[in-house]
Amino acid sequence: MSLSTFGRERTVFWREASSGLSPLAYFLGKNIADLPRQLILPIFYLSMYYTLLQPQMSAATLYLIVFAGAFATWGMGYCVSAVLSPGLAQVGAIVLALAWTTLSGITPTRGELRQNLGGLGTALNSISYARWMTETLFVEEVASWPPGWAPETDAQMSTLGFDRSAKATGVAVLFAIGIISRVLAYVLMVVVARRKIE
Repeated sequence: MSLSTFGRERTVFWREASSGLSPLAYFLGKNIADLPRQLILPIFYLSMYYTLLQPQMSAATLYLIVFAGAFATWGMGYCVSAVLSPGLAQVGAIVLALAWTTLSGITPTRGELRQNLGGLGTALNSISYARWMTETLFVEEVASWPPGWAPETDAQMSTLGFDRSAKATGVAVLFAIGIISRVLAYVLMVVVARRKIE
């Protein structure tokens, strides 16, 4: 959804920026206009997810985590739509999503990423939205399981490198990724607009 926010209206943005209108006002206005969709889309996703899997965590907690993930990916979609044409933006977004999912630390694990890519693997894993969303969902879900499952879940969390205190950190990092992505998208839009205006 976020790919169409700026990609289809690039010429409008360039025209308005060249006439002296505030690019920041345009960008913020589009962000605010997208907010209702960002709030509603996780509900549609969760209506299927929650009924099929029946997770143990509360629906409100699950909504918060999924909304934070959607906020992060929406910001990354803004970045993609700011630099790629609408036709290429969909392919670019798919490649970006697959790359971040691969670097999430599930398969390959964080240890394997560190072993194969060194510090780069660790750095990319630490900024992967998929890592933070997966870890936060997993930790929050197993926290609501009966204590008898603790040995198995602790072993799995150790293998994956998950931390039981990840909920607050994960949600905060997802929102930070969304904000940083939006700032980057704005900078990219202004840079591309200046090139077009000149």
